[in-house]
Amino acid sequence: MTHKKNAGKPGKKANKKAKSPKLAGEYSGKLRNATETAELLGISRQWLATLAKRGVLPRATGSSYPWPEVREAYNQYLESKGEQHDVPNELKLERAHLIKVRRELAELDLAEKRGELVPIQVTVDEFSRACLELRAQLLLIPSKWAPQLANRSKREVERELRKAVDDALDALSQGRDIPDLGSGKKPKS
Repeated sequence: MTHKKNAGKPGKKANKKAKSPKLAGEYSGKLRNATETAELLGISRQWLATLAKRGVLPRATGSSYPWPEVREAYNQYLESKGEQHDVPNELKLERAHLIKVRRELAELDLAEKRGELVPIQVTVDEFSRACLELRAQLLLIPSKWAPQLANRSKREVERELRKAVDDALDALSQGRDIPDLGSGKKPKS
């Protein structure tokens, strides 16, 4: 008769479910939440919870799952069912990423050898050279052209100076050498 009295107590049932081969802090791997674990296993969260309730998969606490223990238990479960399932793990993901990075580096190297890419320092050096050349030529304009344009109208002076600056900018935009703006050539009358 005492057997029936103790059978209905909630404490007895809870103790049976609490038995687990390992406690929450005894897992060797990382604890992952249900969503992450389900994604890594390639199953739904519902199926993950079902397998955990059946005791197929270890659960640390609440909805935390120990990784890689869950992966190993899931693979054993599938093998017992006659199925095989290759669960992606961190090493495989890292290797895939490394292969992708190496492929991208090889593509960049090949593009550079084909002349499709230029090292950034070459571009920076060329741009700096062109800017310095343009600056030097623009700074020469007033001193070189002022005496030659002294007896001209304001409109003529402005037109000649604008033409000189436009010629320099045009040459720069087309990759040609900038004409010597301070050459002292006599402007057209």
